[in-house]
Amino acid sequence: MTNTNDASIEKLVVETIAIVKDLEPQQVALDCELASLGLDSLGLFTVIGHIEAALGVEFEVDEMMTALAANTVAEMAKTCAATAAARRRAEEERA
Repeated sequence: MTNTNDASIEKLVVETIAIVKDLEPQQVALDCELASLGLDSLGLFTVIGHIEAALGVEFEVDEMMTALAANTVAEMAKTCAATAAARRRAEEERA
C-alpha cells in the first residue's frame, strides 16, 4: 500500500481527477466542486477505481458511496484518506 498521509492522498485525488478529465493538475483545486469539473457518475467511479488501485485498497460499497457523495475535491480526498487508514489498521490487526 502506498503512502496514505492526507497530503499525499490529496495530491493523488487531484492528479487522478486531472487525468480522468484531461486537465492539468493545477486546474483542480481542493475547493473545486466535483460537478464544476464535469465529473459525472461514471467519471467519479473511474476516479475511485484509480485511487483504489494506487492505494492498494478496495473500498466497501458504503465507503465508495461516501466518497462519491463528496461535493469538493477536498471532501473526496478526506474520505479516501480515512478509508485507506482504516484498511491499513485492519491489515495490521490481522497480521
